[in-house]
Amino acid sequence: DGGSDDNFHLSKNSPAIDRGSALAPSTDIDGLSRHDDPGMPNTQGSIVDLGAHEFQGSSLDVTPPAVVSIVPVDIVNGVAARLRVTFTEALNPVDANAQANYELRGAGENGIFGDADDVIFDLTPHYNPGSLSVVLDVAGGLPLAPLYRLSVSGSSTIHDLSGLALDGDGDGQPGGNYVQ
Repeated sequence: DGGSDDNFHLSKNSPAIDRGSALAPSTDIDGLSRHDDPGMPNTQGSIVDLGAHEFQGSSLDVTPPAVVSIVPVDIVNGVAARLRVTFTEALNPVDANAQANYELRGAGENGIFGDADDVIFDLTPHYNPGSLSVVLDVAGGLPLAPLYRLSVSGSSTIHDLSGLALDGDGDGQPGGNYVQ
């Protein structure tokens, strides 16, 4: 649809990897350096990828990303303005910045998740390409006392730079949502 959630970054083993012209700019449309993918042969003598996005991962990568920690930040009077979610490796920037990949849910007054009194917080993700952390702005702030659950999508769209989905359920395999 042409929206900000459209992802045209290359995934591992794409036929566009290392197939571009050596006359291409030294950085891609995201400002990231052009580099060789060690898992792809340079059959045309080029390390530059076709298209606007340079593949930043490795076709040899078999380890999916995972969530390492979630830390409330910018706390004033017991209310956090943001959450920092740290991953084991850099993420695809389109996925990392997609608001639909995160849900912060409060258990409501009865303290039970999944019923009518749950509170869903509006989150705005911020990710700098190549970094290990996503900062989630929490609209209205997050009081630290009640019960909360953060979900990070691994079943649909959080991927590393090689295109491997988040290992959200901790089984060592791509897929599954991270819920804490």
